[in-house]
Amino acid sequence: MTAPDHEEHYELHDGIVQRVFEKPFEQVAAVTEMYLCATEDGQRLQTKNSPCAKRYLMRTLRIADPEYIVTFGVGRPRFFTRFVRGIRAEVLHLPFFSKRSTPVAAMNAAVNWAVYSLIALEQGQQPPAMSWKWPTNDPNLPQGIKQYR
Repeated sequence: MTAPDHEEHYELHDGIVQRVFEKPFEQVAAVTEMYLCATEDGQRLQTKNSPCAKRYLMRTLRIADPEYIVTFGVGRPRFFTRFVRGIRAEVLHLPFFSKRSTPVAAMNAAVNWAVYSLIALEQGQQPPAMSWKWPTNDPNLPQGIKQYR
């Protein structure tokens, strides 16, 4: 049964955690909205230069001190490149699932890559090469796991 406040978007997050760690999400992971002052309907988000992310995201990352971060959306790698420094986490950037921009097969490939990469990292092994392509031709989008140390 699905809770009344269930948000389908977070099923991707939970699925990754279940496949990698085989534990309940809340025991090994956390999720936060990068754009902490997002609009109710997702419109007019400042994805390239979020003032709320600049104000709150680094503080959140320092408190959580994650080993891994998985982001969703093509704007996230651009934001991280410009504003995120001094974290120890391995960062896996994935596209945001949208029927308009990221087909199901492409999203499944991206999520599978993230899962296999996290499993490899947990076992001290080399993660696999990306097995998917971004839904845009932007050459600045990461083609593997990033570090923002």
